[in-house]
Amino acid sequence: ENMLNHLKILQMVDPKLLRHWVLTNTKDDGTMIYRPKKVKTDVEQETEEDGFEFKKDGTIIEYRGSQTSQPYSYTGKYEIVGDTICTYFKAHYLDTILKIAKIDDDLLEIL
Repeated sequence: ENMLNHLKILQMVDPKLLRHWVLTNTKDDGTMIYRPKKVKTDVEQETEEDGFEFKKDGTIIEYRGSQTSQPYSYTGKYEIVGDTICTYFKAHYLDTILKIAKIDDDLLEIL
């Protein structure tokens, strides 16, 4: 039965969500704007970026930028209920509820 519930969750995931999103902007009303992570060339400097990577199996990797090194990454699980993404991490202070305002091929807006 657990596997059946897991499959139901997977069916509800918008395939557009399943990628690595990088925070690029925050609107005045607090809406966060994410764009797909671009593949960097060797010439480009790797920047410290906040973002998420959503995987098909229900895994989420959250990236938190760091001034001094590569971004920190935290791996957890996510589930989607309607237009809301609930994330769960071993370190519970990272758990969060993300409300999707808009999702497109190259844009994710979170309230």
